[in-house]
Amino acid sequence: MTDIDYEPLTEEEALGLLPKGEYPAIIIKAENKYGRKDPSKSYVVLTVDVKGNHLTTWCALPYMLKHAADSTGNSEKYQSKQLNLSDFVNKKCNVKIKVQEGTEQYPTPKNVIWDFVAPKRGDENQETIEFNDSVPF
Repeated sequence: MTDIDYEPLTEEEALGLLPKGEYPAIIIKAENKYGRKDPSKSYVVLTVDVKGNHLTTWCALPYMLKHAADSTGNSEKYQSKQLNLSDFVNKKCNVKIKVQEGTEQYPTPKNVIWDFVAPKRGDENQETIEFNDSVPF
């Protein structure tokens, strides 16, 4: 008999990792940050909630910003150079995530966003989500 109440988990389950795939998400934060290697270059950095996991991604490659704009219904603003950070906040989107293996510096594997996906036909409703922090008990 054991005196510890638990369910055995795989390593991925214990780390809270989601399997590689496409997931619905909500962008909760958007900001500009400067590059470490090139401090003169700024990047859009998005923090995204995917099933309760907060993932941060740097839109360092040109396609990432375009795909993020397309996924959040901001294609027209992107094309007309009218896109603002606030256009991303609290917007639904779809993301592709994968599991990135650990490195020598950071040995624990983690989920990373490797692309944003435009909504499928008939799923263009990318309304703003209002968060309510009150939790009824």
